[in-house]
Amino acid sequence: MTVRWLTVGAATLAMLVPSGATGGAAPDLMLSPAQVPSALHAALTTDRSTYAPGDQVRLRITLTNTSDRSFQFARFGPYANWKLIVTDAGGHAVDAAPAAVGVVAPHHLHTMGPGSESFADAQGNMWLPLAVWGYTLTAPGIYRIQAVFRPDERIVSNSAPITIR
Repeated sequence: MTVRWLTVGAATLAMLVPSGATGGAAPDLMLSPAQVPSALHAALTTDRSTYAPGDQVRLRITLTNTSDRSFQFARFGPYANWKLIVTDAGGHAVDAAPAAVGVVAPHHLHTMGPGSESFADAQGNMWLPLAVWGYTLTAPGIYRIQAVFRPDERIVSNSAPITIR
């Protein structure tokens, strides 16, 4: 077994993964850690561009393997696999309320084949509420939302703008 570490909020969790686990793909066909940032593309979209103060902002996060090799990660669920960064029009970080993550256990070891997509989802729902990450936007203004893939924080999505009016 190999120990891999995941930090969720203030908690650091140990994840045990079978040594050499490749989910059926031959090890030489897997992405190396150095290849990961250039081989994976993250995209974030919102269900609308404009919201009233306090409206539920729903977002969708897609991870695409653009390489010719497989990629494997422990699927913990969207709130543990993805960190969100929300900024205001001045580029200042918006504080999130502490999210109630609780104990996080991996659902399974997920293998993405070459050219495949993986969606952050909760019980089959691919449109996820921003509030679950601890963000409620009530002040009018323009905000930007970005998703960062954990535990490898080198994979960052586009910055999706929204307006609260």
